[in-house]
Amino acid sequence: MDPASNLPIAGPRVSAFDGLCNFGTFKAGGWKLLVFGGVEYRAHDVSGFQSKDMAAGDGFGPAFLTGPDKTPPVRIFQVQVRKVAPDSLPRISGVVVDAETGVPLDRVFVSLSPNLTGYQGQTLPSDDVTLADGAFSVAQIPFGLDPMTGNLHQINPLRLTRSGYRPLVWSYDPPNGSNNVDIRGVLLGMEKLSGSDIGSISGRLLRSNVPVSGVAVGLGVLNVSEGEKAAAGMPGWTSVTDLEGRFKIDRLPAGTYILQPGYPLADDAFFPDQPNNRPYTVEARQQVTAEDLEIWHEIVPWTPPHGIWLGAAPDSLTWSPVPGAATYEVRLNGGVLPKTTTNSAPIPPTMDLAPGLHYWTVVAFAKSGAPVAATQIQYSFRIKPGS
Repeated sequence: MDPASNLPIAGPRVSAFDGLCNFGTFKAGGWKLLVFGGVEYRAHDVSGFQSKDMAAGDGFGPAFLTGPDKTPPVRIFQVQVRKVAPDSLPRISGVVVDAETGVPLDRVFVSLSPNLTGYQGQTLPSDDVTLADGAFSVAQIPFGLDPMTGNLHQINPLRLTRSGYRPLVWSYDPPNGSNNVDIRGVLLGMEKLSGSDIGSISGRLLRSNVPVSGVAVGLGVLNVSEGEKAAAGMPGWTSVTDLEGRFKIDRLPAGTYILQPGYPLADDAFFPDQPNNRPYTVEARQQVTAEDLEIWHEIVPWTPPHGIWLGAAPDSLTWSPVPGAATYEVRLNGGVLPKTTTNSAPIPPTMDLAPGLHYWTVVAFAKSGAPVAATQIQYSFRIKPGS
């Protein structure tokens, strides 16, 4: 994925019998890996997503291979996956096609999860992306039982997004009396954008009341009746702020959307909850101006790096320093470490870190006590058994 445009630049591809997945040759850049495990697997750690430049290395274990004939280097990433629960029903599967021609569509993102594509490289069993045959299969879809009729109803709808097409919000309508939660053979048609799909949303990003440039702003489509964020975001509908912090996302069909500034990891932008972060409804051909949005600095772990395996428990945690930060608060496995004035926190000797998975987050505060930065996800490291 290209995080600046939220568009796929290669793939999707399916891994071979030996686990390898070849995306072919493409130019070097700040591309991100997005891994779908489908209804059988869930991606746990996607090392390549952390890479700012696939041609420069990122310290997460990838390798470069160059042939004797000076062929271009081959970029190797290792992705950790784990099996999902065997009873991963309810499941919905089917095919996505062009509504006019009936031709199957590839690169359609189908999902329930709240994050934009390219956010952290990890997806859920409720997320999928179509190949050339247009097929999708998503699992663990929440259904409820209507207390009045006894009929099933899908609690959260699926959102389908693809560049060049209108986003689709869809829910399965079970027949009366049906208790089937393995729904197969669904046929969903997506409409191409038309000449009237020229709405837009523009706005400005600020950090400590100063315009911020170079930040990617993504867009999610909402279900108007429920007001929930879209799953995969809207591939193709993004913008990057200019020197005045301004952005504009155009070619929009009529609909209700939510803005998500700074969604790729390690882009130095954390988007906190705020009153101005509200849905915006765009009518046909309408230009909407959003209120100014405030972002914080994003904190990125230095040691240990995210997802790494360690032979022994670390003595301390370090992270990227934040301009203007007076204190930092670190949470490790849910517990709060003593506050620190530097971008490093020693792990107390009384905290025995056993082999296995450990999570940590950081929040930075200004002298006034106001938060000014945070880690965008829970970062993790693993201690090997027997350590």
